[in-house]
Amino acid sequence: MNRKLTAISLFASSGIGDIALEAEGINVILANELIFERSQLFKHNYPDCKMLNGDIWESKSQIIKLTNLLLDGEELDIVFATPPCQGMSKN
Repeated sequence: MNRKLTAISLFASSGIGDIALEAEGINVILANELIFERSQLFKHNYPDCKMLNGDIWESKSQIIKLTNLLLDGEELDIVFATPPCQGMSKN
């Protein structure tokens, strides 16, 4: 049986990078974004995905716990992380 791949999205912003995952049929079950406005836009764009808003370091335990709960015994296939590049953004 072919099962759908599952992913979590870290530093998700409004979910632009997640468009490719969705196009490939990958189920993003959980996302995390620091900036509230971006997390709200992500929630609007992906209403079936659980969004955790807040600092990833402070939310680490909650991300792991909720991911395991949402996986319900299945394996996680992809950790999609698109961290910001402040050091390069000034260039």
